[in-house]
Amino acid sequence: MEYEDRTGAVSRLTRNTRLALFGVAVLSASRLVVFLFRYGIPNAASDFLGSWPAPRLAEWFGKTDGFYSGLVTEWHEGTSWSYGPILHLVTIPLFLFPDRDTAYRFLLFVAAGGFVVTGLLLIWHLRRELPNGYALAGLIFVVFNFAPALEALGQRNVELLELLLISAAFVTFGSRRDTATGFLLGLAAGVKYLPAVLIPALFLARRRRAGAVSMTTLAVIAVVTQLTLGWQNNLLLRTVVDVDSEINFFDHPQNQALSGFIMRAVGDQGNESTGIAISIVVLIAAGLALCFWLWSRRGSSDWSIQWSILLTSVLLLIPHGESYYLCLLIPPFAVAFSRLCVMGRTWKWVLFLVAYSVVAWPVPMSIVEAVVDSVIGRHVWLFQWTHENSIPMIGTLALLFLLFSLHDPGRLTVSDTTESL
Repeated sequence: MEYEDRTGAVSRLTRNTRLALFGVAVLSASRLVVFLFRYGIPNAASDFLGSWPAPRLAEWFGKTDGFYSGLVTEWHEGTSWSYGPILHLVTIPLFLFPDRDTAYRFLLFVAAGGFVVTGLLLIWHLRRELPNGYALAGLIFVVFNFAPALEALGQRNVELLELLLISAAFVTFGSRRDTATGFLLGLAAGVKYLPAVLIPALFLARRRRAGAVSMTTLAVIAVVTQLTLGWQNNLLLRTVVDVDSEINFFDHPQNQALSGFIMRAVGDQGNESTGIAISIVVLIAAGLALCFWLWSRRGSSDWSIQWSILLTSVLLLIPHGESYYLCLLIPPFAVAFSRLCVMGRTWKWVLFLVAYSVVAWPVPMSIVEAVVDSVIGRHVWLFQWTHENSIPMIGTLALLFLLFSLHDPGRLTVSDTTESL
């Protein structure tokens, strides 16, 4: 009788787990589909369209009339181009379409497929660390209900390509395929440079082959780019070296880096130049502190947390941020969630939930706004309010603190344990 009771309990648990997984999968898929048709397809505004196509490439493929139009003409002419060269390489097939608008619509579904693949890669990589099916359902929810990623998707922004390559590198590094890892991170750094922050971590983890391959990949990209597009023509790089450029440090609410918070705070006092100086000092000091911490933890086996700390830190320390950049926090949140499922204390779970809620907005903003409006009796543009008050930045800081608390330099990963056996 006791055996039958236990069998029945296990059967019910298995059934409930499957229902939880099915429910989360349906919820996540439904939100993605609704977003694509409600926002993605109609949307024709994007920072991506300010950099694509490069005028020279449109001319090379004989598509100047159909593609070189709209926002890109306000920023680029002649040999000018922007972002990283890998972006312009992977978008060459879009010139097969008759015009820019048709190609842009098609790109939405390519980006959506890439986002799904990204999520599946992270879930597959972290699944072995999860204690049960309920934790797996939670991880699916964390990965696929991330508002900054949906914003990036609707705009077809290149951060989704960076996210895909970084996630693939997580998988290959975890399975000790160092050549593939180095190649993936080299490509990711060639998309828009920010993922290059992970390359030093390869050497600090004493995975020199991965580091060497990534540096070689970057060198090849640099040479080929100079021979074709010319680095001297890159608008983004020219802007970065111009400290006085208003694009580098700006107080727009979309900038959820530390510099954005400082610029808004000082800007209220009417002293923008002081805000730039303070931002530079804070960024340099914080960057040096991060380097010191990484060096003191060199050789640590807890590389996934270190990668997560680097990704989170760089999003706080860049001088120019955008809200959709925060899609790159999906791997850090996924890693933190999987770690908490095994060793999470109550205060760490609270910190995770607060950080995730204000960064990811897992409940659609339209629903939250409707509830808030009905409660206070007037409309509040909640997205704008949260960004004006740097709420996502505070959430990112909370995530960073949580990641530091989760770092375990003596931790063995599943792949490490398998290799030792």
